[in-house]
Amino acid sequence: YKRQAFGMADFLFALDRAADIMDEASIRRAVRSAYIYSRAYQHLAVTSFRKGETLWKVRPKGHYFTHMVDVMAASGRNPKSHHSFGEEDFIGRVVRICRSTHGATVMLRTLQRYMMFLGLKWHRSA
Repeated sequence: YKRQAFGMADFLFALDRAADIMDEASIRRAVRSAYIYSRAYQHLAVTSFRKGETLWKVRPKGHYFTHMVDVMAASGRNPKSHHSFGEEDFIGRVVRICRSTHGATVMLRTLQRYMMFLGLKWHRSA
């Protein structure tokens, strides 16, 4: 677990410290850390599979991760400069809002609840 955690933490650290167009040292560090993460994850997946467990399933996002690293290495563009973390967080927020809404009124009630959420947020910040 430690190598996997170190690999991802150091990968994100390298991206956080780098500019939108990364220098060679930043690219090397990010690629090395991504490689450590991927290898450690694969090792955990193979080890658990051999034990008859499916704890570390390799998912399509892992495949996407390796492509993202390849594109970063070739182009020098920092993936954090064009990520979609905010959009994914927003989708999670909408799901939480509409989770307990009746199916027949889910569209209207979700919009109403989100508008109430925004109104409370703006009221508190004023």
